Amino acid sequence: MTSDKGAKSSKDYHHHHYLHHYPEGSEEDVDKEWEDFTRLMVKLKDKGVHRPH
Repeated sequence: MTSDKGAKSSKDYHHHHYLHHYPEGSEEDVDKEWEDFTRLMVKLKDKGVHRPH
């Protein structure tokens, strides 16, 4: 069984996953939300914030 997922980056995979769960949002809305989320993750990583599981 072949798949093109191997050629996609992690961001592309998660972005597609996000679009799948929020089909009512336009692609521009999803892109903005994804950029906001990415900035937040970078900020948390820079602060060294770790949440227990």
